[in-house]
Amino acid sequence: MWKSGNSAIKKKRGKYVKAIRKPFPFEVSRTEVNNDTTDVNIAQKPGSAVLSQAKDSFTTIQNGCSQDPRIQHDQQQHSETPDEQLDDLWGKKETEVVVAMLPSQIKGNTIIIWHSEPCSLRPHEWLNGEIIEALLHLSANKLQRKKRLYILNHYTAGLILAGDRKQLPRHCLPKVNFHKYKGIMSFVNVNRNHWKLLYINAVNQTVYLVDPALSNTEATDSNIAAKKFSEYLIMRRTCYGKSDWVDNKWKGGCLSHPTQKDGNSCGVIVTLMAMELMKAFPDIPCMKFRTSSVEMASERRRLALKILKESVFDISIHCGMCSMTKPPGTSPPVTHWIQCNGCGRWYHVQCLGMTSQELRNVRKRDWFCPLCQM
Repeated sequence: MWKSGNSAIKKKRGKYVKAIRKPFPFEVSRTEVNNDTTDVNIAQKPGSAVLSQAKDSFTTIQNGCSQDPRIQHDQQQHSETPDEQLDDLWGKKETEVVVAMLPSQIKGNTIIIWHSEPCSLRPHEWLNGEIIEALLHLSANKLQRKKRLYILNHYTAGLILAGDRKQLPRHCLPKVNFHKYKGIMSFVNVNRNHWKLLYINAVNQTVYLVDPALSNTEATDSNIAAKKFSEYLIMRRTCYGKSDWVDNKWKGGCLSHPTQKDGNSCGVIVTLMAMELMKAFPDIPCMKFRTSSVEMASERRRLALKILKESVFDISIHCGMCSMTKPPGTSPPVTHWIQCNGCGRWYHVQCLGMTSQELRNVRKRDWFCPLCQM
């Protein structure tokens, strides 16, 4: 947005930006704005950015800048509260637009959350595995358990317990040293419609396979899981010489926990049980949270808001399709960006797959991203 004296704010339509390697603010001083001419001339300090903006809102920003006015534009126009943002996301048809980036247990890594994933937290829907895993990483970081509990990928956990043994050597985690941790937290999918918690406590050498639903086979299932996990550790030693935890005498165990009262909240209960175990680790907690339909609906909203509040995704510098500041793979020397007039998110033109003709058409009108088109 730009102001000319006391004149009204003028809304720019589609913006295209040449990427900067590291986003940082730049200072510009507007010296002349002439509504009857094509360009807005902006003076800059020696060595700072040159910014030219035409009436058709085609903008090019070169490297070396210090305060980007488009960031102010986004913040002023799209400052929704997390509750408003969640209602907006839940009210739209599922898309693959990035809505959050969460810190991972692995330093320097982030977990990308696409729009379709937090939509699984809507009431009466089956929870997405990526969302459960992201929430486990968030809890491990917040509770300072990331150096004591390893968050095992749920796909790998499923292979360990019930997967094809021929595929398992590719998931032996040769770079992970379990000796650095005191336990493992994960979960597995059963029959493609039910989640179970997998909790491995190296302190008491016990494996817990916890079913959110009422089950009389939990002890047997945990013993089988302990045997499978022992075999997995032996395979790691055979394939990569990793001997951590191999000599432990693993056994199955049972936990007292609340049970599921509907047909779709198993993922929510798994997440809540994992959080309780992390809080009490290495002790076994007394879990007494409620699992009624009302409580589960409330927990779903609380977990979804937690994801949005803890997100490090910045719509002003991260692409809404790839979540990166530069397009993945080989990219042209100049990276073009386009901003949605609805939500303010920025996208790489390359990630959207726009043709030259489509770009020319967009200059003549407002442009709305896949999320705002729904």
